[in-house]
Amino acid sequence: MSTQGANAAAQAEVKARAQSWAKAVVTGDVNTIMTYYAPDVLSFDAIQQLQFKGAEVYRKHWEACMAMCPGPMVFEFKDLAVEAEGNVAFAHA
Repeated sequence: MSTQGANAAAQAEVKARAQSWAKAVVTGDVNTIMTYYAPDVLSFDAIQQLQFKGAEVYRKHWEACMAMCPGPMVFEFKDLAVEAEGNVAFAHA
């Protein structure tokens, strides 16, 4: 596979994972949400405290968020852009 083909495949995989994560957020599936974070995640958020260190701390935050918003959720990526080359990729929306 060419480098361009590999990059396109990696971009498609990142987009699919982003959509899977978004679906988990919409359905309130904290277990699936947490599969996207490393055990030593350092995350910054706008709800409650601003910084979360570690997956267990961040899981509690997600659980609290889901409890605060128990109704149907809407979560969409707008203009999701993915760059990939080799074994590195990043996305923004």
